[in-house]
Amino acid sequence: NTAVATISSTGMLKSIAPGKTKVRVQSANALVDTTNNDIEFRAILLSLPDTTVLPLANVILPVRSNSTTSSTILSGSFRINYSQGSLVVDSIITTGTLLQNASVSYQNFPGYSLVSFARSTPLTGAGDLINLRFRILNPTYSSLTLQDILFNQNIPANQKNGSLNITPVPALYISP
Repeated sequence: NTAVATISSTGMLKSIAPGKTKVRVQSANALVDTTNNDIEFRAILLSLPDTTVLPLANVILPVRSNSTTSSTILSGSFRINYSQGSLVVDSIITTGTLLQNASVSYQNFPGYSLVSFARSTPLTGAGDLINLRFRILNPTYSSLTLQDILFNQNIPANQKNGSLNITPVPALYISP
């Protein structure tokens, strides 16, 4: 589907727009084959940072998005997984984020939280989609993974996962 992707003369597949397509290839020996399944191109990427902090009671982590300007995103939802017993989402912060003027909610479950939002105007720009404030229950390492990302009930997104590493405070010795 040339509206979704093109193939260069060197054989590089390049996306043009979000969508799905099959790819037909031909070797120098004239062997021809087509992919069995569609290759899906997604326009939106949500990412979490790799973060190292001292053992605090809370830490704020951003969920970042690449450019959403070409999309007409009015709603969305995603799941964020973390180590059960180590972290829990304490609150969400929308001030200064792409979701500043959105209605946002979240629900906590053992080891993950569900976040959803709705807006009356489309998202525009790139940067911090939302900030999640985590309460640290057990100061240790936790992977942070995104899944079930869906915008406008039909637009999936790619994800780049992150981690939260809590380093212990070094022992301090004080003598007169």
